[in-house]
Amino acid sequence: MAPSTPSPAESIEQIKRALTVICILLVLGVSFWLIWIDQHRVVPVIMYHHIDVAGRHPVATVPTDHFEKHLRYLRDYQFEVLAYDDYILAKQQGEHLSRKTVVLTFDDGYVDNYTNAFPLLRRYGYPAVMFISTDKVGQPGYVTWDQLREMAAAGITIGSHAIAHEYLPGLPREQIAREITDSRRILEQRLGIPVRHFSYPVGGFNDEIKQLVRQAGYVSAVTTNRGFDRFNKDFYELNRVTMDEEDLVFPVRWAKFSGYYNLFRKAREPQ
Repeated sequence: MAPSTPSPAESIEQIKRALTVICILLVLGVSFWLIWIDQHRVVPVIMYHHIDVAGRHPVATVPTDHFEKHLRYLRDYQFEVLAYDDYILAKQQGEHLSRKTVVLTFDDGYVDNYTNAFPLLRRYGYPAVMFISTDKVGQPGYVTWDQLREMAAAGITIGSHAIAHEYLPGLPREQIAREITDSRRILEQRLGIPVRHFSYPVGGFNDEIKQLVRQAGYVSAVTTNRGFDRFNKDFYELNRVTMDEEDLVFPVRWAKFSGYYNLFRKAREPQ
């Protein structure tokens, strides 16, 4: 006996049931995806270089007025700007941090970090960490030791950015070790403060360099955005989010401060 052909009404009902199942599966899929995204949110560690007039420097520059707009955005949207030491301690203790938590970092020790960024950080009451290459201190365009002491006394964390800002993977092992250990010793002697954190110059590192940083007594090290640890579980390979002069557009700024940016950025091989 030939199977009966469903009536138009029955066909419509079957289509409705199929569409309902598809919609339920889509909702479940999107829900699980959103839950996964939320659980893997990473506290954004923001990286600045120059805070100055746009186009004045070859290295990434955020104009001073743009930088203030970043800080105002964080204040207006009630972000918690966490001191770097507190961020590391919270990670060590497995503490769950607010979705609106960010960390501010500066590389290289340019004098405009003192003249332009530091007054704004004080005005807004925000902490930050500045990673310093010791050979650069006092050179034209860079901070002086007195300026570093003033910032450290005001609550700015000082970290090491090696001695000469050399690309570490290209150096002999003995020189790498000196760049890592001696820079810390010099900073601690000149500033009279503990130096516990390291920033890889040019973002260059490998497993051996990470081990040398650990052995030198640092408790953390930051990269640029190189490496494949998107979730910042490795304390010696903490990825950062680079800010530049184009980050005033709201969607871009939101993405970088949101904590989801690292999940979707293109992973870059450590060099």
